[in-house]
Amino acid sequence: MTDRETTTAATAAHDRLLDILLEEQARELQPVAAPHDSGSREALDDIPIDAPSRQRTGWLVAAAVLLGVATVATTAWLQREAPPAAPASRTELAGLRQDPKGRENVKVTDADHLRRLIAEATGLRVTRSEVRGAARNGKDPTSGDGMVTRVWAEDFRCRRSDDDGTFAKWAAALTASLPTQESQNSIVDVLSLELELPENRSVSMLVCANGNPSWFAAGGLDPFVATEALAKLVSVVSHDIMLRHEIARGRVPSLADVDRLPQTATRLETKVDATTTAKDLRALARFAQLRSVVLRGNIAASALAGLRELELESLALDGVDLEAKHFAAIVRLSSLEQLSFRRCGAFAIPGGSSDAPQLRTLGQLKNLRALECINTSTGEQGEALADLIVFPNLEAFALRQKGLELTAEKMAPLTHTKLRRLLLVDVETSGEDLATLGGLPSFEELIVVGMLTDADLESLAELQKLTTLRLRNNRITYPAAEEYRAARPEVELDWQLDARFFDTELAFTEWQ
Repeated sequence: MTDRETTTAATAAHDRLLDILLEEQARELQPVAAPHDSGSREALDDIPIDAPSRQRTGWLVAAAVLLGVATVATTAWLQREAPPAAPASRTELAGLRQDPKGRENVKVTDADHLRRLIAEATGLRVTRSEVRGAARNGKDPTSGDGMVTRVWAEDFRCRRSDDDGTFAKWAAALTASLPTQESQNSIVDVLSLELELPENRSVSMLVCANGNPSWFAAGGLDPFVATEALAKLVSVVSHDIMLRHEIARGRVPSLADVDRLPQTATRLETKVDATTTAKDLRALARFAQLRSVVLRGNIAASALAGLRELELESLALDGVDLEAKHFAAIVRLSSLEQLSFRRCGAFAIPGGSSDAPQLRTLGQLKNLRALECINTSTGEQGEALADLIVFPNLEAFALRQKGLELTAEKMAPLTHTKLRRLLLVDVETSGEDLATLGGLPSFEELIVVGMLTDADLESLAELQKLTTLRLRNNRITYPAAEEYRAARPEVELDWQLDARFFDTELAFTEWQ
């Protein structure tokens, strides 16, 4: 494909994604049943909505590929209404949630109608949701796609009754923007704006911030071009929500920026490098409640000694060229309960001559309950998995290793562990191979993000101890899923037709 063809294709995907955003924004909210509690920390809701036109099927994935997953995941924001701000975000599976307070969503007919609604509004709320994937809205594989979104807890609110005049500024800026309506082909930062109306009614609008121009859309009307005043208000709120979201999750650019976090912070995620010292990490002890640390970058093993001043329960290393010295430092963090390696090269193969560290060394961590190996090789044949038998209290193991064929023989060592939960992403395996885990008396939860089929699901019915089964990015059909539910009604099957992550690594944050 030539550069011009690539540009043309990307532009087409960009425009179609915008069409999808506007189509979903225009669709009136339908009454839905009470959400199904999956039992996970962040409940997944399977909420049906009217299926979009068949012509748009597949465009979500095409847009993700051509625009880049990061673009879609950080700029496409569709959620109309979320519950009041909560400590954690929440995922919604292929559906739009009706206002939990039962608000009637008013359909805007024209600019004059919207002007009158703004005049009677009692308040407004701005929210943001990240798009994590998609799923079919019906039982038929040709049915339309619906977005899978995660609603952020952070939002912006103001009311007409407030004394600071903030609402009046928003109302005036929205009203001043109504005269100019133009079709748009730009998406930058997209938010949801809800106007709260008397008599328990509301108006939902899609707002594009930081664009050229910025704009907002309501119902099926052409977008309204934001005035300079409205563009500034939206930009400030967008930045503020993003900043609060990052801080709430303990994310800062570097260790020099940790003072942005409150003293009560329990989590830190930041970049490090070879110049980071033990003294730098030792200084984190001033955050008395810090229990979880994510270090991104090739940090020296000697620097990890600084973490001994903390009462860490969770440690994640991302992009570290692992050496035996790193493991020697980690095993001295005796309070660790969860350990994650992302993009950290490879573990030594048992009996091999590699200089890489041996996974079994970490067996000295007697309190370790969960271990993640994400894009960190356990060997071409998964040989390092045999080392899991040395972990005395390991209950959860997660693995992402593309190209690894995980056969029953390779999983045999897992049957000699105390595993309760297994998460497999992008590994090649089958239901028959996974059925090997049926001999593990403690095994309760299986999560597979990969191309399982109807035959594989049938084999998984043999896992008699299983209580929870979560499946994504697979080829399972609706009839097969219904057969499984009928055969194993006691198992919670978390599945929707063609439900998939745009980036499968998101599975590790979806189910922590």
